[in-house]
Amino acid sequence: MAQKITLKIGGHPYAFNAPTPDVEEAMRMAAEEINKKLDDFAAKFPGGKEVDRFAFVALNNTMRKIVLERRVAELRAEADALEKETEIYIGNTEKK
Repeated sequence: MAQKITLKIGGHPYAFNAPTPDVEEAMRMAAEEINKKLDDFAAKFPGGKEVDRFAFVALNNTMRKIVLERRVAELRAEADALEKETEIYIGNTEKK
């Protein structure tokens, strides 16, 4: 059963449903990280608009996600190549 939780992000309360305790924990950790980044941007750009800080956090997190997705694709390609090499090696060894 989903757990109703309220998270404060940027000083504003938001109601969510967390379907599992793991998801709830991840949501709380995400809110904490977002708030930390909002505070960092507020310190770097005092007097800036709140909407701009949210945009910076969104851009920063999305860029990080894209970089990680690219790295995962590279690692997946490397793993596939190693698997093919292993299959060839095993095939050649069995024939001897």
